[in-house]
Order: sequence, then C-alpha cells, then structure tokens
Amino acid sequence: MSDEKYLEFYKKYSLLEINTLMTYPVSRRVRNGKVITDVWLQRAYGDRLEGKAPFTDIDWSKEPFSKFSILKDDPARRLITGDDGVLIFEDDGAPINDWKSFIIGFKQVRNNLTHGSKFYKENGHDLGLDDRDDVLIEAAVAFIDYLGHEFELTLDI
Repeated sequence: MSDEKYLEFYKKYSLLEINTLMTYPVSRRVRNGKVITDVWLQRAYGDRLEGKAPFTDIDWSKEPFSKFSILKDDPARRLITGDDGVLIFEDDGAPINDWKSFIIGFKQVRNNLTHGSKFYKENGHDLGLDDRDDVLIEAAVAFIDYLGHEFELTLDI
C-alpha cells in the first residue's frame, strides 16, 4: 500500500468525522458534558442509510456497493485477548446485517491502522492478522465517498 493511499484514507476519514460532528449532533459521544470522545457514525448514518438504501435489499455485486462489499462479507478483524491471554485478531462473529453494524465494522479499519497493529506485524510479530490493507483501505475510501455523495459532505479541501 502506498503512503498516498494511507494519506487519502486518513484525510477523508478525518473530514468525514468533522463533517459528521458538525451536521449530526447525535453523533457526538460526550464525556463530562463537553469533551467529545468519539464520533458515533452509526448513529448519524445508520437509519438515514436504511431510508435511502435498505440494507437487506442491496445487490452487493453492483456499484457503488460492490466497491465496499468486502466490509460486509469479510470485515476487518477485532483485536481480542485469546484464551491464553495473548493478543490476536479474530472475527468477533457478529453478523453484519444492517447499516449500523456495517458502520461499526467500517470503523474497525481505521482502528486497526491507528492503533499500530499493521506495523507491529511488519516488525515480525504475528497477531493472526491477514495482509489485506490494500483492499480494506480502498473499500473504506469507497464507502466514505459513498457517504459523501449521499449526504453531500465536503470531503475534499
């Protein structure tokens, strides 16, 4: 994966978050009444997407959905503690059958990149993580573009 792809992903993801916080106050996870600690994209877009494109009615083999269908069919893995206390990445088994669960899975791409797991593996450690950065990042960018189009978000500066 080229540095440009990582930069494109982070730029668009950051713009998605700030646009979402400004447009949909329900997306703000707030601590102590003021401090925003997270952006609940699923709260902002889950029901709205369902109204535009009901999840169970989508033909995932057709555009634009085919561009990010891997996020439904084979989502990014979550970091868990194995039975022996060792950190590993596994599918948590939660089905992705609605937009809210899809968005939570989409956010996992960002979490895995941001928290260093991809780079940890590059240094010889094995966390049971597949080398799927390219396809997951491309799918995540395609989903961000889809949200930008559907909700007229400013994702370029």
